[in-house]
Amino acid sequence: DVNGLRCDFAPGDAHSHLRRVAQRFEAQAQQRGLQLLLPTQNAAAVEVHWDFGRIEQLLANLLTNSLRYTDAPGSIAVDWHSDGRIVTLTVNDSAPGASPADMRELFEPLFRGDKTRQRGDGQYASGLGLAIARSIAHAHKGTITASASQRGGLQMTVRLPVDPELAADKGKP
Repeated sequence: DVNGLRCDFAPGDAHSHLRRVAQRFEAQAQQRGLQLLLPTQNAAAVEVHWDFGRIEQLLANLLTNSLRYTDAPGSIAVDWHSDGRIVTLTVNDSAPGASPADMRELFEPLFRGDKTRQRGDGQYASGLGLAIARSIAHAHKGTITASASQRGGLQMTVRLPVDPELAADKGKP
């Protein structure tokens, strides 16, 4: 099911949509003793042609993961920008991070990392959230990668074309 995602693309503003989704996590972050940092509300619109329901699911999975695995007091910074062709979305969290070996496996279905990113509060994830996020990025002809964050945790970087349907047509005769 993870690789068979159907997308219904529609035009819209990536900035307002991503901000609205991320803001839904502010109270949860505060309850966990975390600061959720978002781009300014007055940033320019970024017109895209995406399946906004799927993009909401992608960002929600990334933020849920960060909230679950970031120690308090800590922070999660969400940012995005566009060069006119590609929108780059990043989610950076503070410690703990993941081992380099785990980072190579993070997007595999049912993978759960080492003990440094597992909660001692009985909350264990299914191991599907990041695999689904990767499938959504791929369905939008984009990419998602994990790396060490300058904040001490993980940085998830998603790169999506502003119009996946046009990106899919490039290179065809």
